[in-house]
Amino acid sequence: MVRSHSSFLIVSARGDFELFLPRGQGGGVAHYYRANNEESVPWRGPYLLLGSHDDVMGVSGLETGIGGSANFHVVYREGARAAHDWGLRHPGIWHGPTYLPGGG
Repeated sequence: MVRSHSSFLIVSARGDFELFLPRGQGGGVAHYYRANNEESVPWRGPYLLLGSHDDVMGVSGLETGIGGSANFHVVYREGARAAHDWGLRHPGIWHGPTYLPGGG
């Protein structure tokens, strides 16, 4: 069976690149970011986000500025279910998952 894994890259309100991708094994989503405001422009990560025992296949998301702070919203397929988590990169607190209706 061919498996398709997707990821997404956005430019955050801070001007950094934010990369979210499924972990190949062990479940969950990995997060990397590139600190564009630092002279050496380093990539940081991986940071495990949204840990799961199920394989995460597709990842998509966006950044919002609701309430004056930048929140990331990540939607992904976890096993047979679609899930949504949201959180701040700093301090790295995530809320969820909330499973979307109609999944497996």
